[in-house]
Amino acid sequence: MEKLIQELNQLNSQVVQLAGQGNLEQAIIVAQQAVNLGESQQLTKHSVYCDSLNNLAELHRIQGRYSEAEPLYLQTLNIRKKLFGSEHPDVAQSLNNLAALYHAQGNYPAAEQLFLSALELWKVCYGEEDFEIATTLNNLGEIYREQGRYLKAEQVHLEALAMRRCLFDEQHPDIAQSLTNLAALYTSLGRYADAEKMHLEALAMKIQLFGDEHPDIASSLNNLGKLFYLCTINYRRS
Repeated sequence: MEKLIQELNQLNSQVVQLAGQGNLEQAIIVAQQAVNLGESQQLTKHSVYCDSLNNLAELHRIQGRYSEAEPLYLQTLNIRKKLFGSEHPDVAQSLNNLAALYHAQGNYPAAEQLFLSALELWKVCYGEEDFEIATTLNNLGEIYREQGRYLKAEQVHLEALAMRRCLFDEQHPDIAQSLTNLAALYTSLGRYADAEKMHLEALAMKIQLFGDEHPDIASSLNNLGKLFYLCTINYRRS
């Protein structure tokens, strides 16, 4: 049994490595191999099998195969609840991942409900401040922004940013993400000066983190270009 679990862990690690390299199709093949191995060796009630299911679901979601991802997420959630009970970090992760799926599908009510459930569970598991809590707050903020619930979105994004500044060093990708999301929110509100400030701070942070030649730098420059264009258009109209 121990040897099988080790083999399954190795396959799961390989999936994460392949996905990190952008080789998603090969990652799916290996993730399916891991799931098949777990099922054939009767490991379906083991946490490492849940990790395999979750990896496969994540890969399908990333590639937009939502109908294939959903049953895998639900299966993972059900098994984890049976293994660990309702108050466990792995259960919170499953709730969060299922919420991300519904968010991608535009099912905002279901996504919001699951993110809120995950948020409360993270707090039970880790207290009031944790990087998982900040991430879930960020996800909620994006849902509120996309729905036009801007005041709620600002409140949640500011809370996520403040928590991330406490949790990490000033130069951290999660902080840059919060700044970028706040900038997008302020752009939607027409608060262009606030948006510019956030974009510039995010850009400077990304340059410190990644150097001058990185896709995130290009993304920030593109965001700034769009913002300056909007400012120009609104200036001409006035």
